[in-house]
Amino acid sequence: MLVRYVLVDFNGECLSAFLRLKETLISVSTMQVPDCELLFEVRCDVSDSTMGVVPGKMKDKKPYAI
Repeated sequence: MLVRYVLVDFNGECLSAFLRLKETLISVSTMQVPDCELLFEVRCDVSDSTMGVVPGKMKDKKPYAI
């Protein structure tokens, strides 16, 4: 297995973007309790080395992770 390392200049702009992303992901408007009246959906993301899956719902035309 080939492992590559990349140096990243994690400056103030990167930190600000990371903190904004973190706040968005943990906010109430993003994560919700499942509503069994709505259909469930599974969102997938695949790369060369891994696969991620997130269960979710669509409510008021907005996606929510559950």
